[in-house]
Amino acid sequence: MARRFLRDKSPAQCLLTTLPSELLHCVFESLDVHDVVAARATCSVLAAIGIEYMLEEVPLVYKRDRFERLLDIAKHPYLSGKVRSLFFQCDRFTTGESFEEWQRHIRDPNCPTEYSVVSEYTDEIYEGRRTPRGKRAYAKAHKRYQHGRGVFTQRQLDTAYQCYLAAAEDQQSVAREGLDVTCLKALFDGCQQLDRVTFALGSGPMRRSDALQRAFANTLRSPWGDATKGDEGLTQLSSLAMALCASQHTLRDLTLTEISARAFYPNVLGWEPMAYMTKDLHRLRLELQTCMSEDEELGAEAILAEMMECIEDGYLHRMLRSATGLRDLKLHFPAAERLGNVAWLGEIFQYTTWNKLRKLQLCHVLTVDIDLVALLLRHKKTLQEVDLFYIDLWDGSWEDLFTQIAGQLPRLRRIRLRGVFVNEDNVIEFNFHPAMVTPQRDAIEQFILKGGAWPDLEAISAYEQYPWDVPDYVEPTASHDEDGYSSDGSAEWYESDEFERI
Repeated sequence: MARRFLRDKSPAQCLLTTLPSELLHCVFESLDVHDVVAARATCSVLAAIGIEYMLEEVPLVYKRDRFERLLDIAKHPYLSGKVRSLFFQCDRFTTGESFEEWQRHIRDPNCPTEYSVVSEYTDEIYEGRRTPRGKRAYAKAHKRYQHGRGVFTQRQLDTAYQCYLAAAEDQQSVAREGLDVTCLKALFDGCQQLDRVTFALGSGPMRRSDALQRAFANTLRSPWGDATKGDEGLTQLSSLAMALCASQHTLRDLTLTEISARAFYPNVLGWEPMAYMTKDLHRLRLELQTCMSEDEELGAEAILAEMMECIEDGYLHRMLRSATGLRDLKLHFPAAERLGNVAWLGEIFQYTTWNKLRKLQLCHVLTVDIDLVALLLRHKKTLQEVDLFYIDLWDGSWEDLFTQIAGQLPRLRRIRLRGVFVNEDNVIEFNFHPAMVTPQRDAIEQFILKGGAWPDLEAISAYEQYPWDVPDYVEPTASHDEDGYSSDGSAEWYESDEFERI
């Protein structure tokens, strides 16, 4: 709507330019980046105000011209001071694919991938979240689908295949030349306010599919994962760590998704760049992957071997222990279908304590009751949110474990139990969908928050309902520090998180 309004009015007639600057800033705060670009193109007044909302986050894909753009941003006298975060979608092409292999993975001319956006919009409706951004994405995806009907000609395929080979080779040459390290270092040197980095790889809601499609449109496909299977993200993560270390630039917020567990092997990245990348972090979100064999049994054994080596002999524990200022920690580990969870909680954390840890999220871990209880109670003075997803209990019972922590975390605002909880005697399955109301799960969460007697689960309905079917439904919570500040005087923040997914 903003774009259409601004296009129809000339600068002299534009009513926006007659508003006070305070109101104009309020208008720009409500626009997405595409509408900001459109508004700035109308006149010099809006261009001057809108520049402040242009480049808080720098998007980056693994392509030569995208890296070279970082040099321009770092040198810009105004934009360099506005950059706060870097979103690095670091997928690379698999090299050496034959024409037949490449053709199996190209985009369908009927654009079925566009309907993934439609599916997301449908989920928003399903969860009662009809957002303006979702509606715009739906309309654009449907339009792209309509224009994409038909089939590719042989000439189009031949041209696109040559573009793919050139793009894959160019990505390899960027790594060989060290251009990625050079440009990232320049960005960190020039943008002193940049303290948030998201390192995204592979699938998932954090994947910037549109950015990849635009960058590699002439190849008829987007890179997915990494060029070297089993070493997912190691080259790119090494470049990021080396650039940070060389520029002596520290981060406060770091997200690493779907990287190989081999990143924490002692002979891969090295301890110095890894420690420097994490030493001043307040927020760390880490999702590990492992190499997968086509044979299911060998794949499960590979997962077990890699995770054990990563945890027992690698840098993961040392890295977590060195990040002494952590406030928010989220760890997602891979699981083997035949073996279940293989990441031992006791080996990961040992006796590490973070004095300001407020939010803890664990997914796919294996533990004994004493280790999980000890971890939570060590942080009882600071923990405000705890998320436990898909936990395997090797020894003890869930009732005993939950009873030991019930009412013992005085600052806890929220606990979320999701997925399958397994122990030797039984399996408790909690619905993972955030929109579903599960009375038994709510009763256990309320018990952990408030204490009291263990709920009689047999007397509580296991029937799941939608929130709108439950009048006056309130998710189990406990209120503390209503003024929004913690006991150490620092402001608290709560926000939605795309990382929370399985």
